Amino acid sequence: MEIWANIVESDPSRIISAGNRAFEEGASAVVVRMDVVREWDESTARFIAHGVHGKTIASLRSRWQGGFFNGDEDERSKELGMLVDSGFTMIELEADIDAIHLRKLVARARNNKMRVVFFFNSFAGPLPAEALSTMITGHYKVGDVFSVGAPVRNRRDMDALLQSAMELSKAGIDACPVGMGDYGYFSSFLAPLIDSRFACGTPEDTASKNVEASVIGDIHGAWKAFPPEDLIITRPSHTTLIGGLVHYTFSSPVPLLYNLVFSQRSAEEVYVPLAWGRRSVEDLIDMAVDMEMPGFHVGVGLQKPIIGALDDVGSLARTIQAVDTVVIRGEEIKGYNTRFYGYLGLTEELPVSIKDQNVLVLGSGGELRSAVAAFVKKGANVRAAMPKKKDEEDVSEVFEERCRVVPWANRKKYLSPAKIIVLTPSLRTKEPFLDPEDIRGRKILIDLQTRKMEPPGKRQPGEVLRFTISDLFPYQAAKAMSMWFDKEVSSEEVFRDLSKADFEG
Repeated sequence: MEIWANIVESDPSRIISAGNRAFEEGASAVVVRMDVVREWDESTARFIAHGVHGKTIASLRSRWQGGFFNGDEDERSKELGMLVDSGFTMIELEADIDAIHLRKLVARARNNKMRVVFFFNSFAGPLPAEALSTMITGHYKVGDVFSVGAPVRNRRDMDALLQSAMELSKAGIDACPVGMGDYGYFSSFLAPLIDSRFACGTPEDTASKNVEASVIGDIHGAWKAFPPEDLIITRPSHTTLIGGLVHYTFSSPVPLLYNLVFSQRSAEEVYVPLAWGRRSVEDLIDMAVDMEMPGFHVGVGLQKPIIGALDDVGSLARTIQAVDTVVIRGEEIKGYNTRFYGYLGLTEELPVSIKDQNVLVLGSGGELRSAVAAFVKKGANVRAAMPKKKDEEDVSEVFEERCRVVPWANRKKYLSPAKIIVLTPSLRTKEPFLDPEDIRGRKILIDLQTRKMEPPGKRQPGEVLRFTISDLFPYQAAKAMSMWFDKEVSSEEVFRDLSKADFEG
């Protein structure tokens, strides 16, 4: 799948820097918005086209199509001609411009052996495929792309946009659906379900922030585990969206894990990130409701703050102050904790009895409290270390004498007496919680910090027996999915016959 990153920047040098960074972060192509560049000429265009080391798409959008070009169509046609001759890989042409201008520009692009991106934004709402296809009849050739945009305000708008793009694809036209507005970015994540080979990501506030790793990474993360080819989804409206309210999906394994589960169950469900831009928790909950989600997963750093925005909270989640799963039932939005059940299930796989074992838990926030709760429940002697004073206070308040808080600076001192060491997920830290070389002897390491994905049951050789999120996830996911879909799901159903290739995507 091709992922395009829009570069909205006025300075040519910064365009080159942002474009090259986009490729480093996984973009397949960059769209260079030349309508934003100040007082450029053909030498400027060549400088940009040759400075960005990858596929480049030159765009010069008019104001009526959401761009910034102020001149008339004769002026714009002349400047588009310069862009065709400047060395870009593709040229973006609006499908509804004057027919004579369009024909001349397409012919000029063909002479330069350029592919064309036909572009049209329907601000009144998604248009049917029949109306869209007539705009490019006689101009479109294999290898071109039709970028179709429309405002997305709710699930119905998104389904209509995807339906049009899907029908264009069936008619042999490569279509890239582009949602506009606050909820428009959802169309990027569902593009593969309609057999589109393209998704387009535009970071919020691109003019000052350029390309953020999280934007491109979100799209990659959601589709590493794209459903197999034999999973045919005939209409986008059949697809159930499960959200992920997380800070950094680029480095999170959760989209991969959930989409692996959905694909192997042949389910018409897909996990998409909700943490986009700098929105409030309340805004993101509204997005989930408007997109008709049955619920969403809550990541690190948000499990306590979200509690005040919910209608109700389960007793376990309230006790340990950690909501990692939200269920939407009509007008009621309720939070639960499922990570506890993940740890609890994993304890059954460990080759030792947990009762009276020395356990050291390292981490922060709700993730740490979930782990502590599970091992306290199993009767272990639990110590916990965390970098933040506030987390120490929360753990002491929730668990009292059942968990001993130890100083973060002295955490390595407690490795030797611990039989089980737990590294919980956390927000970005300046240094790893532990160096693997610090762990010696016959230990059990439950490492949820690792970013490398392996199938469940793959054990690290040596004295240290290592478990990762792939081992814990089936128990947690089964609990969450049972609540989301009102149908009992067992941990055995979550991962079946997965190979290493499945995890690599």
